[in-house]
Amino acid sequence: MVRVLRAEELPAGEAGDTEIRSVEVAGHPVLVARLGNGRAVAFGALCPHQLTDLTGATFWDGRLRCPRHNYLYDPHTGENVLPSRDCRPENLWKLAPGYLPVHRVEEADGWVWVAEDPEPAPASYDPELERPRGAGEAPPAPLPPKVDDGPVVHPVKTLKVTMGGTFELRLPTTPRPGYVWRVEPPAEILAVVEERYEATDPPRHRVKLATRNVGEGVVTCTYRRPWDRDPTETREYRVLVVGM
Repeated sequence: MVRVLRAEELPAGEAGDTEIRSVEVAGHPVLVARLGNGRAVAFGALCPHQLTDLTGATFWDGRLRCPRHNYLYDPHTGENVLPSRDCRPENLWKLAPGYLPVHRVEEADGWVWVAEDPEPAPASYDPELERPRGAGEAPPAPLPPKVDDGPVVHPVKTLKVTMGGTFELRLPTTPRPGYVWRVEPPAEILAVVEERYEATDPPRHRVKLATRNVGEGVVTCTYRRPWDRDPTETREYRVLVVGM
């Protein structure tokens, strides 16, 4: 084990605010962070997908999110969560998520200690599924297709707000990794000033909007993964901004 930094230098974070620190272990860069539950984790400095830098990564629901393609990894085991859990096995070799090398972490005497060698690959990782296929080579046998019931579209809600003020939308969310709310207000009358995750039961995505002009428009909220074309859920709010 290598002593890398004092425990007080690694504050716990919330959602995407978790601080990621770069340290050196056995001559190699390793990233360390403390999750919202207080547990420290350590992992490789490069995303295994395309070996891109992870220093700008964030955490979502306890998973590490690569800033390049939004792939999600379990920082405890190194398992790729997305896209592996959502894609068909015969297509995994095209996405090549790999697994994230993780290091065992211990805390003692006010210091954070990191193991020199990474842990073994997670049990879920099968390198054969990610092996590049040659011309004419058949991919692994496909599984039965998933049933798609289409997106959930909620009835439009109407809100009346006063010019010069702010108001909030609280969008119910789920622990499905990779899925986020995208909020699109009518720019001529409203602007998003703050968005944050609220770990309530059920969890919610809170959005604060400020009025810009008197008028009427629709705020469209779609729930999807960044790489999906179609949302799984849509909520719309008809907003009427009136004078004071």
